Amino acid sequence: MKLADMKRTKAEKTAREKSWKDGPVMGDDADYHHGLHVSLDHESMNKVGMSETPKPGTEYRIEAHGRVVSASDSSREGQKSPDRRVEILIHRLGAEPKAASDDGKSVKDDVRDAADRAEDRGNG
Repeated sequence: MKLADMKRTKAEKTAREKSWKDGPVMGDDADYHHGLHVSLDHESMNKVGMSETPKPGTEYRIEAHGRVVSASDSSREGQKSPDRRVEILIHRLGAEPKAASDDGKSVKDDVRDAADRAEDRGNG
């Protein structure tokens, strides 16, 4: 899948700055559109394999390239699981239609399943 660079071009930033009466927008918002942030809560982080909270600045590939811009860990008395959150700013993004054969598994899952089947045949 081809990943497109989502960073605003110089022309896009100039046009955006002209549209703001208070002057230029600073920080990540100047380079990337607001909708490019992905926020994952504790359960979502576990689903995608984030067992530890990453430090801001850590790079991830999520069928996109992104950078952690915010991360937090907290817990309260009596709480069974920690309250974790991470926010990723997408830098490069690709999209393509879901294939009919796509079962939602990753390549890692497919390799693990194939190894399990091969092991089962060897023990049979």
